[in-house]
Parts: sequence; structure tokens; C-alpha cells
Amino acid sequence: MNLQGVVGHWDAGGFAFSIVERDGEFLVIHPDGPAGFEPRLVQAGPDELMFDGGPYDGGLLSFAFDGDGEALSGSAGGVIPLTRLENPPDLAPGSGLRAPVVAPDADRDAGFELLWDQIRNRSDGGSIEYQLDAPVHQFVQFLSRRQAVIFHGSNRTEINEFLTLRNPVELHDHGGRGNLGAVYGTHDGLWALFFAIIDRSQIEGSIRNGVSRFSRGDGASIDVYNFSIHYELLPVAPDTNGALYLLP
Repeated sequence: MNLQGVVGHWDAGGFAFSIVERDGEFLVIHPDGPAGFEPRLVQAGPDELMFDGGPYDGGLLSFAFDGDGEALSGSAGGVIPLTRLENPPDLAPGSGLRAPVVAPDADRDAGFELLWDQIRNRSDGGSIEYQLDAPVHQFVQFLSRRQAVIFHGSNRTEINEFLTLRNPVELHDHGGRGNLGAVYGTHDGLWALFFAIIDRSQIEGSIRNGVSRFSRGDGASIDVYNFSIHYELLPVAPDTNGALYLLP
């Protein structure tokens, strides 16, 4: 494979990135990716490259080349078409967000520990209203670091039982991950918090959300978030009260 032939800007079903060569390696540049955490591309077959690191670690890209060795098109995962772009992709609104930095604080963290003990020692599964002085996102980040629960955010604050039902079908979800008869949750509490406070009944059209983890060889990693809705929906006050469910 002529790896030089894949250098350029690409779109994969609405997710754009650039492939560049640096010091003999071929790197993937995401518009929202942190500097120094660029995934590498390594050859996995005659016409296939594999992501090494980044949010799509292990994913495959295949390419179709012309007679001069220039990649003209291809696919991601054998399903999503790859299309060449003329210009580098721009950062989409609501993308490239980082979690707020939470500095160590012994008194605050002691309060978090007490609240976490109250939650996990409850036998009735009932709700607890957050009343600590620290912002709630700090407690959510505290729980996320503990890796003790799976989070589920919802506008519905009185759910007593979760059932494995699913109605919508996600765009480009050919793998089935987003349309399963399952209870959905995540180890990232900030992502789930978005679902808790966004009033889905007020929203029509585009809504994007998610978290991508960028890692590098020394073990360091950075989580990058994207949260957005169509700007015309802002006047209808699309935020509301909600609940964050902590599942085992």
C-alpha cells in the first residue's frame, strides 16, 4: 500500500479527520483531538490501515487507489463510506470540550466519601437529593474516578425499575450498539449528566453528544466531550431538572 496516497482530509459519515505524515509515522488528526495524543495508523492488510490509539483504537480503514497510488475513496469498518475533503475539517460547535479541572481538597472529598457511603449503604434504592456545597459535577467526577457505578441520566426522576426496551435507531449505527434491547449507561458521569438535564421533549432535529478518549503510549489519556443541539432550539429552554441513576 502506498501510505502517502492516503494523506489528506477525509469524512466518514459526518465525522471528519486528517491523515498526516510526521517523522515517518502516519497520524490521524481530529479537529477536537488534543495535541500529542494523535492516533497512529498501522498497516493491517494489503489495502487496510488500523487505528492505533485514540477513540477508534483497533478500527479499520480500507482504501481504493487509482493508477498513481492516490487513495480516492474507501470505507471505515467496511461500512461507512470515506470521502475525500478539499480542506481540513473545522471544529464542530460543542466539540472539543474538556472536563473542569477539580483540584484536591481534603474537606470536600471527605464530604464526597460520606455521601457515597450513604448511597451505597441504602437498601431501598431510593433517591438522595444532592445538598453539598461543592458543584454537583465535582461529585460526579469523584464517582467516575472510583469506577464503582454505571451512570444513567434521565428527565424522569422516579424510575423504580429499568426495562430492556429501545425505540430510536441511531444514524449510521450499522453495528447495532445504539439500537439494542438493553439498559443504557456509561462509566462517565458527565456524559450521563447531559441526558439528565436536556429536555428531550423540547428538542427536534440535531442533537449530538458523546465522549472520546485519547490515549498515548505512556498511559496518559484525555477525555474530550461534544454536547450540542440545534441553535434555534435555545430559546425554548431545552434544559430541565433530572436525575442521575447509579447502577451496579
